[in-house]
Amino acid sequence: MEEFSIDRLELREGNLVINDTLLLSNSSSVYSSTDPRWTAHQMKIEEWIKNKKIKQETLTALFNLMTNSKNQRIVKEREVYFFNEGSWIDADWGKAYSIHNISSKKPDFSFDNVQEIKTIDDRPNWYEYYAD
Repeated sequence: MEEFSIDRLELREGNLVINDTLLLSNSSSVYSSTDPRWTAHQMKIEEWIKNKKIKQETLTALFNLMTNSKNQRIVKEREVYFFNEGSWIDADWGKAYSIHNISSKKPDFSFDNVQEIKTIDDRPNWYEYYAD
C-alpha cells in the first residue's frame, strides 16, 4: 500500500476501490449497483495502472491477497493498517498492524469511530479493534 499511496482499499462487488476511485474490471462496464457515495471517480483498471506506472501483476497480487484473506477493506491511518474482518449494523471489527504501540490510542483515530483496541499477546505489533 505504501508503494501506491493508498489510504483505503476495498473490494466491492468484485471491483477494487482505491481511496475514492473505483477501478472497473474488464467485465464491468457500469457500476451503478453500489451506492455512489463511496467513490468520487471511476476508471478502468488498465488506465489506473498506466497512470500510476505499476505492474499489473502487483495489483493482481494485492487483489488476490484481499480475496484469499477475506479482507474486504484495508484502511491506513496514522501509520496503522486496519484490516476489516467483519461488520454488523454499523459496527466493524478486525485486526490492526502498527510498529508503534496503539493500545491506548483509540481516541486518535477518526476511522469508523474506533471504540476499542486490544493487543494480541502472541503476535507482536498486532491488535484487535472494534469500531462503530
